[in-house]
This record gives sequence, C-alpha cells and structure tokens, in this order.
Amino acid sequence: MENNSEDPNSNDKKVYTDEERSKLAEKLDGELDDFIAGLEKRSYTEGWPEDRWQEEMEKHPFFMTKFPGEGEEISPLVQGLQQLKYDPLENTPEELATTYKEEGNFNFKCKKYRNSIINYTEGLKIKCSDDDINAQLYNNRAAANFFLKNYR
Repeated sequence: MENNSEDPNSNDKKVYTDEERSKLAEKLDGELDDFIAGLEKRSYTEGWPEDRWQEEMEKHPFFMTKFPGEGEEISPLVQGLQQLKYDPLENTPEELATTYKEEGNFNFKCKKYRNSIINYTEGLKIKCSDDDINAQLYNNRAAANFFLKNYR
C-alpha cells in the first residue's frame, strides 16, 4: 500500500521547513488582518443605537427609574408584568388584595402615604372573602391617613 501525503487518512504528516512555516504564518496573519479589517467596516445594525442606549434601557422594566407618565408609551414588557400582577383572570381575589396590600406597605415604608392609601383602597375594591386581609387593608389605610393628619 502506498502512502500519499495528499490522502487525509494518511498517518504521515508533511514536514515543513522553517522557511515554509514562516510563509504560512505570514499568509495566515494576512488573512486574519483582512478578516478583522472587514469586521470594522460593518456597522452594528441590531439592538440599541449607541447614542440612545440609556433611553432604551429606561424602557426596560428591570432598569426603569420612573414609570412612564400620562400620554407616554408603556413598553410591552411592562404591560406584561402588570397583567401578570394585577389581572383578575390570572389571580384570585385574595391574591389581588394581597398584592395591593404589599404595594401599599412598600409605599408606606417609603413615606408615600397617598400612594399607599390608593393601593389599600384598590385592595378593598376587590372584595375578597378573606376577612383578615380586608381588616389589614382597612387598618393600614387608616394608619396612612393618620400620618397624613387626615382625621375625618
């Protein structure tokens, strides 16, 4: 059987001289340089534009620092999260009332008493059958009104 260096299954490897190795290395370096130069010429077309990346990040729910105001577009990600959290079709009345209570408690801790009153009132509007949750909502709403000095 004859061993041919062109045969890929052959066990014989071609022995390169130092001159051949340096030429091959130069050729590969040139190809790599051409490839890298070609990459630099292409512009980045996917994703966020470089000059507006902060604005785009602000639209993502995990990086928002403020909620969009009246008339501003709400991103689909935020709408999806709101639907998961507040949709009556996805949650039982007890879960919704508890969610509003937790939101109200968070606002109360941040001393945003008016927002906490709104959350507690929304929780009461759900009319859940759990008397403990309703009692907590009434009590927490009264505490928020007390801190606002709304004694009526």
